[in-house]
Amino acid sequence: MPMNRDTYERGKKLRWELIGADIMDRIYAGNDTLTEAQQEYVTEFAWGELFSRPGLPAKTRILLNVVMLGVMGERQVLKYHLGAAVRLGCSKIEIREALLQINAIAGMTLASLALNVAQELFIELAEKKRQASAKKGGKRAKRGAASMARGAKAISKTGRRKGNPKPATDVPEEIVARAPRATSRTRTKVRTVRRR
Repeated sequence: MPMNRDTYERGKKLRWELIGADIMDRIYAGNDTLTEAQQEYVTEFAWGELFSRPGLPAKTRILLNVVMLGVMGERQVLKYHLGAAVRLGCSKIEIREALLQINAIAGMTLASLALNVAQELFIELAEKKRQASAKKGGKRAKRGAASMARGAKAISKTGRRKGNPKPATDVPEEIVARAPRATSRTRTKVRTVRRR
């Protein structure tokens, strides 16, 4: 049971927004009488009280969290906070530079571990972006195919493309036969001219 409901709600809103609702819902769904009080305390104190304080921008605070989690050798929570850093607008370079600072305090092993976790996260984010783009591309391809089918249907009905005054069948075969064909030789000449 939170000590201060307003602080808890502020922390919960911030934590769900930055760490991600999918992750936080999963964490809270796994709570039982042993872990529930700890999660409420983290939400109320760490997020509702400390992270919400004025004086430092959220972007700086999350980078501090990332470095401290890296110094501790934490992997999973570090990944959550790296995701929050990206959501807050931290660039890959800012994250890299923050994690490189671990070398000076905690050593190369922990810095390498933290950078590997960041690398995993950025690979996952790129894959999600690629999948989202592929879904959009699939929809475009379907729309394009439908458009082409409508165009083909219109041509077959009228024998004309939109804007063409004459049907496609009006071109005499002898003209079509005499039309120059692009060969690999003519294409090479065109490329050579363009390069100059």
